[in-house]
Amino acid sequence: MVSSSDRIDIGERVYILSTQKIGCPVCGNEASLIISEYRSLYETLIIITLRCSNCEYKKAEVIPIIEEDEYKCTEVKVENVEDLKTLLFIPPGSSIEIPEFEVKLELAELSDIVMGNYVTVDGILLDIADNLEKVCIEAEQGLDIEKCVNIVNTLRRSAENPSTPITVRVISSVGNIRIVRSYRNNFKKC
Repeated sequence: MVSSSDRIDIGERVYILSTQKIGCPVCGNEASLIISEYRSLYETLIIITLRCSNCEYKKAEVIPIIEEDEYKCTEVKVENVEDLKTLLFIPPGSSIEIPEFEVKLELAELSDIVMGNYVTVDGILLDIADNLEKVCIEAEQGLDIEKCVNIVNTLRRSAENPSTPITVRVISSVGNIRIVRSYRNNFKKC
């Protein structure tokens, strides 16, 4: 059993920066808007929370405060199941590439990945597969449908158990790409 005196302070802190009362966007009654700062040894986040005690509406937005030396291009090598759990912060306006399949998508084209989102590699692969499947079905401009379907199936299989290495490349003109969690250090600048 660990007593409070045995615990190590890892430097995690939450500071409330501002508290305001505003109108709830759902019911119109008074809601609380709280702006907090979370700090740890690894990151600083701004957390904006809106809560209505009347209708119980809740919304939170997490904004990472990124150091200037953060990556503008990051490659994550997917070689085993642990690599699928790699968690990234992908900033608005980014593009995602999978060079092995000559696939490139803008972040806005992906349905489940929104601006400034935290996402795992398997989530990226599945969302790209879903979007490519729509393109395959529409058979746009001389697209090789068989090749397209093969890529979709390979991406889906790789999102569960990667049998062949795949590279997920995230590119942002403003930088701020962040590897939040990696189990094998399977990433690098590109």
